[in-house]
Amino acid sequence: MNVKLINYTQNAEELLLFTKYARLSPDADEAMAIINNWTPERKAEELDYISKTIESSWEFIQYTFYVSGVSRALTHQLVRTRAQSICGHDVSFAQQSQRTVKLDKLDTVVPKSVVENEEANKVWIATLDQILEAQNKLEELGIATQDRRGLTPTNITTQIVVKFDLRTFSHMLEERLCTRAQGEIQQMAKIMMEEILKIHPWVKPFLGCYCCKKGTCRFMNYKNCPIKAMQFDPRTGLTYAHTDGIPDYNIDTRSFPDGVDRPANLEEIREAWNQMNLEGGFEAKPEMQKK
Repeated sequence: MNVKLINYTQNAEELLLFTKYARLSPDADEAMAIINNWTPERKAEELDYISKTIESSWEFIQYTFYVSGVSRALTHQLVRTRAQSICGHDVSFAQQSQRTVKLDKLDTVVPKSVVENEEANKVWIATLDQILEAQNKLEELGIATQDRRGLTPTNITTQIVVKFDLRTFSHMLEERLCTRAQGEIQQMAKIMMEEILKIHPWVKPFLGCYCCKKGTCRFMNYKNCPIKAMQFDPRTGLTYAHTDGIPDYNIDTRSFPDGVDRPANLEEIREAWNQMNLEGGFEAKPEMQKK
């Protein structure tokens, strides 16, 4: 996987501060000059406020990434990202075409579960050889690339350019950094966040998994997150808890013998999320939908 931040809003910190100043000030003509004279502490205070209030100002800050060596399965998920503003033009995609690009070989992203299983890995490789042989035969028969691509596996590697504004990017991370997301897109989201923080460290309060920002789970019916039992469940007023992997929504942690009497605070949830990722992360394996 290769994730590069190839373009971003210049003077983004000052621009973001200016948008707030312009909204709330009766006269913003000299606002930029005033903001440029603020101390770093004053700027940090204002940015912290902006990260917790109306998100319209976030739309002025944009980031463009070039992503390659990822699967089409990932990009199928990525392009479902929805712009968070009313205008709907704050996320853009340009992806490698399968209609016009002839593939001489089938490079795929092989899932970790397959790599770690020797027999499954053999099945994967043998199947790719069969698909490539079939596509070559179809080419000999005069079948166009746009029609042969129907045999191409979902995990074929691809490349894509994607542009987000800060508002949309923040919402994308809330869901794609979650343990409920597939491992590959979790990895991409982490790298994107790291790349942005290298050039804009001040944007950290705007970014993170939903639970690390809100203190509770974005997907309340999702059962298996390893840190979910630390979080507050707004439906019950209690914390989530697990018994043999099954969530129990009726346990009040104040009754625990070890003295736990509250849900974890944000710092504790963030620490748990970071530790989980240091230990290799967690990837959901959804059950099949019942008919």
